[in-house]
Amino acid sequence: YIVGNPKDGRIAVSNEKGAWVSSDGGKSWKKVSDLAINALVGVRTRPDNLYAMTNDGLYVSTDFGGSFSKVTEKFMNGVVKATNLRVSPADPNRMVMLWIGTGSFNYATYYSHDGGKTWAKSAQDKRGIWIPLNSWYANFWFSPVDKDYIIANEYRSEDGGKNFFVSTK
Repeated sequence: YIVGNPKDGRIAVSNEKGAWVSSDGGKSWKKVSDLAINALVGVRTRPDNLYAMTNDGLYVSTDFGGSFSKVTEKFMNGVVKATNLRVSPADPNRMVMLWIGTGSFNYATYYSHDGGKTWAKSAQDKRGIWIPLNSWYANFWFSPVDKDYIIANEYRSEDGGKNFFVSTK
């Protein structure tokens, strides 16, 4: 995962072995975390923040990787991988992510409206489409101005991820 800040040249990268940051456009790197990170995202409305999703919860850095603090109070049981994290630029307390469990087709989309402290499972309208939202390849996009509007593959949510419906818009 790669997060960059084009205004000042800072870059953060991560994988299952940790996270590294560069403050000089990638000329030099410093390891800042040993967390096994499944998703690393930034949001333009909080350029100093990095959001790192691991299998045991969400971590946030407010100093672009200088330190990470665990935010999640209680995470889901049986998680194999938590990934595809997205943070709303309109309200960074609004988040959505993909949870992958054990077994075949054991996927679910979860949302948070409190900055990742708690997570709840999204409901999905399955009428009229055969491709499930909760697939490995679900991509989420938050509206830059509407904290409740999310697009995910052929689905949309108008309530910040609580419910996803087949998109007709």
